[in-house]
Amino acid sequence: VDVSITVSARSLFVMKIRDNGVGFNVADKRDNASPASGVGLKSMVNRAKLIGGEISFQSSPGNGTTVTVALPLPH
Repeated sequence: VDVSITVSARSLFVMKIRDNGVGFNVADKRDNASPASGVGLKSMVNRAKLIGGEISFQSSPGNGTTVTVALPLPH
C-alpha cells in the first residue's frame, strides 16, 4: 500500500491510496450496488461531496486500486 498526501496551490488537500491487490471493475461496483453487495463506493462519493470534495476510484481486475480524495482546505 502506498499513501501520498499533498496540498495543492488551489488550497486542496489531496490524498492518494494505492494498492497492488486484486482490483475490481469500478463501473460494476458503482452501477450495480445493492444492499447485498454493499454501497460503500457510493457512500464515499456522497460523503466527499457533502464537504465540498471529490473522490475517484481507478481499478481493474488483477491490477490493484487507486483511490484519490480531494478536499478543500479552510481559508
